[in-house]
Amino acid sequence: IRTARVRVWLNRRAHQQAHDATYACGLRWNELNAWLRAEWDAGRRSGKRDLRSHGDRLGLPGVYSQTRQAIADDLWEAVKSSRSNKRNGRSEMRAPWREKKYRHLAFSTQAWRVRSEKLILPFGKGHPDITIPAPRVFDSVTGEIVQPDRWREISLGWDRQERSWFLSIPYLTLRIPIPQADKDDTDAVVVAVDEGVINSMTLATITLEGDVSALVVNGREIRSIKQGHNKRIATISSLKSRCKPGSKRHKRLARVERRQKAKTARRLRNADHHVAKKVSDWIRDEAIDKTTGEIRPVRLVIGDVAGIEQKTRQQRRASRSQRQQLSQWSRGRQERYLSEKTGLALEYVNEAHTSQTCPACGARKKPSGRVYACRNSVCGLVLHRDVVGAVNIHHRGRSGEDELSSYIRSGTKVVVKYQRALPYRRVVVASNRATTSCGVAEKDATRVMDSPRRRPALACNSKPTTQGRVTTSRKPRP
Repeated sequence: IRTARVRVWLNRRAHQQAHDATYACGLRWNELNAWLRAEWDAGRRSGKRDLRSHGDRLGLPGVYSQTRQAIADDLWEAVKSSRSNKRNGRSEMRAPWREKKYRHLAFSTQAWRVRSEKLILPFGKGHPDITIPAPRVFDSVTGEIVQPDRWREISLGWDRQERSWFLSIPYLTLRIPIPQADKDDTDAVVVAVDEGVINSMTLATITLEGDVSALVVNGREIRSIKQGHNKRIATISSLKSRCKPGSKRHKRLARVERRQKAKTARRLRNADHHVAKKVSDWIRDEAIDKTTGEIRPVRLVIGDVAGIEQKTRQQRRASRSQRQQLSQWSRGRQERYLSEKTGLALEYVNEAHTSQTCPACGARKKPSGRVYACRNSVCGLVLHRDVVGAVNIHHRGRSGEDELSSYIRSGTKVVVKYQRALPYRRVVVASNRATTSCGVAEKDATRVMDSPRRRPALACNSKPTTQGRVTTSRKPRP
C-alpha cells in the first residue's frame, strides 16, 4: 500500500465545514484519551470495543459516523504501538498523552464515493457533503493512473505551512511485497541499517557466497537544504524583529516565512521518499534468489539511536552545529517510509560501538574521518566507517549477542555501492569574465544542470582561457 498526497481547494462553505469538523475531532480525541487514562487509573482494563462504545455515547454532530469511529480506532492503534515498543525494549515510549486542537477527517471505503468524476465526502445526516473534482493518483511504481477501486481510506487534513487542504489517498500497488522472516529463520536474508546525518542510510548484508554487500546513500544534499533553510529563516526573523507586530511589513514577512517553511517541508519529504525508495529497491535486489528468481524472506535490523539528540547541551556531547543537525534529523520519517515501501517490520538493536569495532579482528578504535582504518597492524582493514557500523549491526541482529567480536574472515570480498539521496545535478563552471575561443564574454557563468543529458549554456565546448571563482548566487547574463 502506498499513499498519495494531493492538494485540493475548497470553497468558503466547504472550508468552514471542514474546519469545524477537524476542530471537533481534535476535541473528541482529547476526551477519549482522558477517559481511557481514567479507566486505567481506576484499575479497569478497557479495550477497543469499550473505547468505541464510549465514543458513540458521546456523539459528534456534523461528523460522519465512521469518521467518529476512526478516532477511537486510531487512538487504540497508538496505544498498541506504545505497548509493542515497550515489549521490544524501548521503555521511553509512552501512550498518547498530548492534546490535539485539530485532527484530520478519515473517510473509509464505505463512506466516500466517486460519481461523474466527482469525489463526494459525507458529513452525516442533515449536513451537506463536500464535493470536489476527483483527483488523479499515479502509481509511484508503474507510473500509471490508479483507479478509485484501488483506493482505501481517504483522509482530509489542513497543512498549516502551505495554508491549504490536502487529501491522503492510500492505494494498492501491483508490486509483490517482500516476505517477512522470523527471528528463528536461519536461511533468511538479514539486512542491517546504520542511520546517519551525512549518510542517511548505510546497509549491509552477507551474500550466499559469504561476501559483504553494502549500500551507502549519501544525504549531504539533504543537509544542505536544512542549512539553507536555517539561514533564510534567520534572515527573515531578523527583519521581523525590526518591524512593529501587526504592521504590513511584519505580515508580509510572516507570509514569506510560511512559504519558505512549506517549500523546505516539501523538499525534505521528497528527499526522504528518495532515500526510502533507493533502500527498498536495493533490499529487493538482494532478496531475489539469482538461480530461482524467488524473493527470499528478509529481516530488517536497524541500530537504535533513539534519544541521541537529548541532553546534548547539558552533557556537552555535541557542538552547537551538531545539536542543530540532530534536532532536525528526520530519521523517524525515513524509517516509516522504509517500512511502508518494503512491508517489513523494523527490529532495533543496540548500536553502541558499532562504528568503532573492527569487524575482522574485534579491535576498537574511534575513527576521526569517514574512513575506518584498523589499528591492528596484522589486520589492516580499511573500510568506510558507516559500512563498518552496518556490518556490526548485522552481527548483533543475526547472533543476538551484545558483545562485538571478529565477524568477517580475512580475505572476504566487500562490495560497496554509493548512491545519492537526490537525483544527480551537474555543475558546469566557467571563469569570471573569462573569454572563450568562441569570443563570448561571460560573468559568473555557473550552470546547475538538472540532469547530465542537458547541454551546458555556453555555445561552445571549449574551456575558458582563465580560471575564476565559482558563483551560484547570481544568475548569468545572456
